[in-house]
Amino acid sequence: MRVMRSVIGLETFWNNLIPSKMSTLVWRLFHKRLPTKENLRKRGVVLNSFALCVGGCVNPETEDHLFFNCPMLGAIWREIVRWLGILVVLAEGGPTHLLTLKNLVLGNGKVRDRMGVIWFVVVSLIWKVRNYMIFNHTGFDWEKLLEESKILSWRILKAQSKGFICDLSMWHMNPLACVRVNGGRLHE
Repeated sequence: MRVMRSVIGLETFWNNLIPSKMSTLVWRLFHKRLPTKENLRKRGVVLNSFALCVGGCVNPETEDHLFFNCPMLGAIWREIVRWLGILVVLAEGGPTHLLTLKNLVLGNGKVRDRMGVIWFVVVSLIWKVRNYMIFNHTGFDWEKLLEESKILSWRILKAQSKGFICDLSMWHMNPLACVRVNGGRLHE
């Protein structure tokens, strides 16, 4: 825990742009407090389903695997950076993953915070989809998850970020231009 505190400050979790429900989820994620199948198994909870990832791979459902490394659910990150128009390999998980995405675009704190909104939205939607798959015995549609990520992050930024003036169509076409309104430029 001590290492994480030096990398990520409380302002990362409790930011005015991030809904408190998402902040709480990410705090729990970074502190290994989510009820993943692996955490439940460690606590002695008998599961009605396999302890393996809902993505259909043969790995235990841990936080890092589910959110960042699962070939099915974690693949959303490739689509997010493709939508952003950035060529990057994101870290394998945890606080470093968040910091990498937030720092892809040069700019002031407002720019990094806006990038962080995208990250928080994707994490919260992965958790939502995971739970939906478990409790409703359904499959997964990554295109729907990608679209929902775009719309929800735009809605949050439109409502919470002062100076964010992009409409939804501009957000879909050029999200980096939208996060950079009021300063910042791309890494070169």
